[in-house]
Amino acid sequence: MDKLTPAQRHRCMSRIRSKDTKPELKVRKWLWSHGYRYRLNVRSVPGSPDIVMRPYRTAIFVNGCFWHGHEVELGDRSQELGVNPQDLQDFVSETNRKLKNDPQYLQDLESEACRSINNNPQDLEDFVSETNRKLKNNPQYLQDLVSEASRIINDNASRHEIDGITDSPCCKLPHTNRDFWVAKIRRNQERDRRNYQILHENGWQVIVVWECQLTTKKIEHTMREVELLLNRHFLDIHNTKARAYVSDIPDALPQAAEDSTDYGKK
Repeated sequence: MDKLTPAQRHRCMSRIRSKDTKPELKVRKWLWSHGYRYRLNVRSVPGSPDIVMRPYRTAIFVNGCFWHGHEVELGDRSQELGVNPQDLQDFVSETNRKLKNDPQYLQDLESEACRSINNNPQDLEDFVSETNRKLKNNPQYLQDLVSEASRIINDNASRHEIDGITDSPCCKLPHTNRDFWVAKIRRNQERDRRNYQILHENGWQVIVVWECQLTTKKIEHTMREVELLLNRHFLDIHNTKARAYVSDIPDALPQAAEDSTDYGKK
């Protein structure tokens, strides 16, 4: 249960900034004090990274653990449900095709289902009869059924497996309005993965610094690792292999000085 009223919670969340946050300032201060120069929130770089270091061809993202779901695997909507809407659509298309070629298809399906499940055959028979009646009166009945099922899947996807999501030590999803926050953080994670992939494909190094790595005890170790990654990548992109020196000058060189002479002797 949230201890704040909805109005108080809204006011608190609306004051959270998307840039110039405390974790970002810590990283920027450390880099600047150690001689590194950078640009901030460059929109021309995919994802508008918090820190861009073009000589190092490196983009640094300083992520908040909650907003980006640090160490929380949310998956996508189809994985969460265990049902793929496209598979459902394919099933209905195949069912329509079989119904067109074989009017007894539903009756055969009923018999097979009765043998496979422990259910009341009469209930299943009534369901099949009702389905046949609706199909006879409305050939688009199955299509309408699929549309409604897809809508329910898309609207309530996060409700089925949501309790199976495990919080991490630094990212605890709220129980109040949980569906909203799961969907929002999932979108952030998917956007992050897309941006990172685009940057990697264009030869950029991506460094992600998490908020929990910038505590007083951890910041020095974290930033030393960042510095190591920067320098290593700089050498990778600028280092050229040394070539052996081959002289084109012949061994017998012409002499600019005159031949040795015994001066002072007559």
